[in-house]
Amino acid sequence: RDQIIRSIGPPMLVLHWECIDRLGRIPHSGEGRGITLSEAATIASENKKRFFIEFVSHRWFSSYAPDDLHNTKAAVLCEWAKYRWASGLASFFWVDFTCVNQNDIALGVCLLPLYVSTANNILCYGSAEYEVRAWTRVERVLFAAFVAPKFEALSTEFIYDADDDDANGKIELTSEEQGLLADPEDGRLTFPCDMPLIRELKGLCVTHWAKCWKEDMRPPRDQSGLHFGTTQVRVRRFGK
Repeated sequence: RDQIIRSIGPPMLVLHWECIDRLGRIPHSGEGRGITLSEAATIASENKKRFFIEFVSHRWFSSYAPDDLHNTKAAVLCEWAKYRWASGLASFFWVDFTCVNQNDIALGVCLLPLYVSTANNILCYGSAEYEVRAWTRVERVLFAAFVAPKFEALSTEFIYDADDDDANGKIELTSEEQGLLADPEDGRLTFPCDMPLIRELKGLCVTHWAKCWKEDMRPPRDQSGLHFGTTQVRVRRFGK
C-alpha cells in the first residue's frame, strides 16, 4: 500500500510517540515531524519490535487546534504508545494534524481510504461529541469496511501503569461490547459543504464491505453487507 500511495501522491506519514512526548503536544504538519513508513519500520526493527500503525480518529478541540489547552490528547497517545511498546508493538500514529498537509488538505482527504486501510488499528479518542461527528463516523466505517469490524476506544483519562500488565504484557480492559455503526450522513459537520465527500466515502464502504477482511473474519453470506444502525462491531474500551 505504501507503494500505491507513493504512486498517487506524497508518501504516507506517521508520528512517533517520542516526538509527541518531547514536544508535549501534537505537531502541525508544517513542522515536518512526520516520518515515512519505511523510516518508522526501520526504527521498529532496530528496537526489535513489530511495526504497528494506529489511525487516530478524534474530534478536534477547535477548527484550528486538535487538542485542548492542556494537551490532554497528546499525553494519552504517549501513554498508549508506552503500553504498546512494552507489549512488543512499535506503535506509530497517523494523526491528520501532523500527517496531512494542513495548508492544502485536499490530497490527504482523497487518500483517506488508503491511509485507513494501511493501518493495523484504529484508536477512537473519546472527547466530547466524538460519537456524533460525521468525519469520525466515516473514519470508523472505513476501518470496519476495509480492515476489521473492531475499534479500540481511549478515554481522556487513560494512563499506562506497567504494574497493571498481566503475564502477557496486556492491560485490563475497562469494557468490551458490541457497538453499532452509525450512518455518517446523520452526523454533525462544521462545514456542511463536506457532506458530498462524506456521502462518497460512505458509498465506498457499502460497496466494498468486508472484501479485504481476513478469511476467518468474514461474516456468513446471510449476514453480509453493511447496514447502518444494525451492523455490529467489537468495541474495546480503555481508561476510566
